[in-house]
Order: sequence, then structure tokens, then C-alpha cells
Amino acid sequence: MRLVSGEGYADWDEVYNDNVVRLYRLLYSKVGNRQDAENLTAEVFLAALRPLRLHVSRPEVRGYLAATARTVLAGYWRRRLGNEVTVIEVAAAA
Repeated sequence: MRLVSGEGYADWDEVYNDNVVRLYRLLYSKVGNRQDAENLTAEVFLAALRPLRLHVSRPEVRGYLAATARTVLAGYWRRRLGNEVTVIEVAAAA
């Protein structure tokens, strides 16, 4: 395990290189296949690109990426599992 400094990142490449493996492993552990984990990892970075600021500390960036990963993963499972069941019909007893 390595120590995460409180300093910010120099550029977006550094953000990506410092976090991509960790996010990929997290998402792979949740979805269980390489293709979906790679796609979701890319989706996390695309979603985080606009609102994320480089001047914040590294732990803040990691926290934001983790929160974004949870949101992206929730969307994946919503799409994958379909619509929510809101009514359950009970068969009449004979």
C-alpha cells in the first residue's frame, strides 16, 4: 500500500494513471467480466472529467472517483436487470 499525498495532480494523465487500475479492479470485482469492467472504468472517467478539479487533494479525487464509480455501477445494474417490479400479482387460491 502506498501513501497518498495531500497534493493535487499535475494533469489529467496523472489522474488517470494513478487511479485506473484501482477503479478497474473494483468494477471487475462487481461485474465479473473484463469487457464490462473496462467499459465501466472508461465511463467513470468520462463522467468525472468535467466536474473534477485538479487543484483538490489526491484523496478528494479518489473519493470523487469512487463515488462516481458507484453511480456508474448502479446505472449498469439498472440497465442489466431491467425495470423495477412495482406490482406483484398473487395467484388466487383454488
